[in-house]
Amino acid sequence: MAPPNDPGTLFLELERRLAEGPLHLRFEVVADGVVEASWVGELMVGPVVDLWARGRFAGKDHVLRLWTEGDRLRIGSGEAPKIDLPRPAALAPALLLGWTRMGVLHNLAMLVGGAPPDHAAGGVEDWVQTVDHRRPTSPGSQGDGVTFGLVVGGEPSGEATLWLDARGTPVRREQTVEFPEGVMRVVERYEVLESALVPAGG
Repeated sequence: MAPPNDPGTLFLELERRLAEGPLHLRFEVVADGVVEASWVGELMVGPVVDLWARGRFAGKDHVLRLWTEGDRLRIGSGEAPKIDLPRPAALAPALLLGWTRMGVLHNLAMLVGGAPPDHAAGGVEDWVQTVDHRRPTSPGSQGDGVTFGLVVGGEPSGEATLWLDARGTPVRREQTVEFPEGVMRVVERYEVLESALVPAGG
């Protein structure tokens, strides 16, 4: 059995605990390289899902919103949905694991393209996997951290470091994403307002 401080165990335990309760976080995203982006927004995952963001992606300004009402999933800007469909069965894990493994930018790009979160119907945990978990080579001021490789659809797709605060809550992500035309560098900052790690009001 891996020791408690093993990086792979730490990452899997983080995902397991985050899945235990509602998640509410604020985020900021900056990307450069082959794709440039800048976003601010909030994500709530629980019985009700709500994601909103405003920013710039690939040279265009956007205001995005995804939300649920009962058994419906709605996607659009403001209160007017452009997409209205049955709530996918695995919407919550698609958003949660999409965030921990790929970063929030990936599903924002899906929304820019007019599509729901990747693998919201199921299978996200097999489609995107993390490998080669290890401690960051340069400890940061953010606290503890895990560096890992990304495998998407069976193909190596980059590397990320997820920094955690003293509560074990994600606060920053540094990532490179490999495309055929080049590399995108992404920094995401998080303020987790509520989760299984952070009680409401805490």
